[in-house]
Amino acid sequence: MRLPYPWIVLALASSSACSLEHPIYNPGVDAAGDLPTLDVSDAMDVNLPDVPDASDVADGADVSDAVADTPDGVSTDVSDVTTVDTPDGASCGALGQPCCTGGALTPCALSGLACVAGVCTAVLPCDGGPLTFCSGVCVDTTTSLDNCGSCGHACPPAASNTTASCAAGTCSANCNTGFGDCNHVASDGCEATLATDLANCGSCGHGCVAPAHGVANCAAGSCASTCDPGYALTGGVCVSIAAPRLLAPLSTASTTSQRPSLHWSLAAGTNGARVDICRDRACTMVATSYTVTGTHGAPTVTLTPGVYFWRAVGAVGAALGSVYSPTWEFVVGAHNAAVDASGGTFVDDNGDGYADVVAGAYSTTTFTYFHGGPTGVSATAAGTRSPTGSPSSGQGYVTSAGDVNGDGYADVLLGVPSASAVYVYFGGASGLAATAANILTGTGYGVAMAGGGDVNGDGYADVIVGVASAGTATVFLGSAAGLQSTPLVVLTGASGSSFGVSVADDGDINGDGYADVVVGASLADRVVLFTGGPTGPSAGSAVTLVGAAIGSRFGIAVADGGDVNGDGYADVVVGAYNYSSTAGSVTVYPGGATGLGAALPTLYGTTGTGIVLSTSGDINGDGLADIVAGTTHDQVFVEYGSFGTLSATPTYIADPTGTTGSSFGYAVALLGDTNRDGYGDLGAGALIVGQVLVFHGASGGITGAPAETLTAPGSTQFGLSVASRWTPGLHPRRGHGVRSTMRTVRPRG
Repeated sequence: MRLPYPWIVLALASSSACSLEHPIYNPGVDAAGDLPTLDVSDAMDVNLPDVPDASDVADGADVSDAVADTPDGVSTDVSDVTTVDTPDGASCGALGQPCCTGGALTPCALSGLACVAGVCTAVLPCDGGPLTFCSGVCVDTTTSLDNCGSCGHACPPAASNTTASCAAGTCSANCNTGFGDCNHVASDGCEATLATDLANCGSCGHGCVAPAHGVANCAAGSCASTCDPGYALTGGVCVSIAAPRLLAPLSTASTTSQRPSLHWSLAAGTNGARVDICRDRACTMVATSYTVTGTHGAPTVTLTPGVYFWRAVGAVGAALGSVYSPTWEFVVGAHNAAVDASGGTFVDDNGDGYADVVAGAYSTTTFTYFHGGPTGVSATAAGTRSPTGSPSSGQGYVTSAGDVNGDGYADVLLGVPSASAVYVYFGGASGLAATAANILTGTGYGVAMAGGGDVNGDGYADVIVGVASAGTATVFLGSAAGLQSTPLVVLTGASGSSFGVSVADDGDINGDGYADVVVGASLADRVVLFTGGPTGPSAGSAVTLVGAAIGSRFGIAVADGGDVNGDGYADVVVGAYNYSSTAGSVTVYPGGATGLGAALPTLYGTTGTGIVLSTSGDINGDGLADIVAGTTHDQVFVEYGSFGTLSATPTYIADPTGTTGSSFGYAVALLGDTNRDGYGDLGAGALIVGQVLVFHGASGGITGAPAETLTAPGSTQFGLSVASRWTPGLHPRRGHGVRSTMRTVRPRG
């Protein structure tokens, strides 16, 4: 007979395999005499109680079946059994229908399942803890993504930049690191990249605001700003990077180095500058550019001789301004001196790099100016200027003021003795202004005057006005508005000495960076030197030079701007037109670190030589300043600079007018380079015939006839004065002034 199938219940333990809750009963001995046994040798139905049937072997004991003892060959026992339950769950309710997989008790026990009456049933809670039996497994419904809170409640798939999670039985989506759900729209997940999102920088709602003249950016979750070109970030605000103010070389000066150090003062909030050095004022032809921290710097390339323009923008770290300083110009010479310096000036009233000619007349206060160009000076006047409110008749003395307002254009001084006034006309892109910007007035003003030097180092050319009758030399400082009306200082000399008969102020004789002031006192045969400084020249710094011959009129003309011997220091040149009854003289005192040195051998010329002087030009292009002196005998005296001894035999230019007594040489000026061929040119007045004659320089000096003859229609005795410079004393023949040309030398470090 077949024994009934025992009821087996599996108990699930948290750390052990299923155990039999109830022992299998002992049925004893069946009717056929078989010993009760489990048919353990069957491969497919292990541990089934044997039920004798017709296929049993002759002894009736079904204990040795190896694989199958039924005709169907699928499982032990008869093939017509329809419900077979096995303790291991391999067959539950039907043969081969598993309740749980794994083939052993442990997997079923862990799943909490048992085959009960042919039904796969959870018979115990999953461990009695937070686990819940779901779909055949024990799960923690507080954390399960597929059964969150209850069986079968699956959390939706993770949206963009999120990670799905189940916490405390509730589905949620957490933003990945660096992302945020800032628009609270579930469908797009965590849409904000917090490291770079301008509207949600670092956290939702934390927006980055762009400052004016800048753009906002978010980097690594922190707001920052980038300013537009030309602006720098200061205190969260984009501030325009102001341009520096140029200081030296003063505009229209000459340098002694081919890699000159340029100087400027920084605007507030800036720490450096970028400098452009160009061959034209518009800087369409850039020779070199460089950026430096601080207030000065030199180009890294050697500049060839010629005219250059320079400008600068401010710098704040790596940020550069877009606002340029005014453009200034300077001249590079052919010689590199031991001292890197600059000085001198020439008239370039329209700033095109070509030297211009300005001349006054004896019979009118109106002056006339002519522009230089590629072929030289145009014979057609660029214009005339007349001082407002002053007499139209009388003398008009002109000289270069240098750049008194720092705009980069050369300005012009007009002295009118009949009005006791000095008028300042600003240069500009279209030439000289129509009216005077500044007017200096004082008794005796209008004859002796000089400009171009910076006596206090503020970057503006200053002006000296001498009055021989009063024995004074008054210093006026330049500024952005031009000359200041209140004098900086009034220097005085001995009574009756004619102190102030000639003045010069644009040479730095001792190389301290400040222009020094030289004043002639020809009735005493004296010249007095006052050194410049941060507060300007002072009487306490005076050094006196004494002429070799009494009554020689030593000091009737002075110049201190030219470097005649090539050492980089400005030298002082003094004229004494009455050195003897047969000769005039020119004496050179070399500058140096400790001041003036001993006089070089005196240069002697014909009678009247030294009545006027000019020294800040280089006629033969050797890099040294040359000396030009007027005479009282219709000649022009020329002495070329030298590294050694000056020539005892000067060159004379004869009167080319063909008119005896033309007063050729009454006024002389080293003009600068009127045609930009690399050589300085010379202008000489012949006032009796009303002409100014322009001689072009060359490597061999001046050898030919004048290149241009300039006249001023309607103006008689034109050529009384010629700029670059007029620093007159009393003319021995007509009581008129004499002129002088100077230059400022500023050391660079």
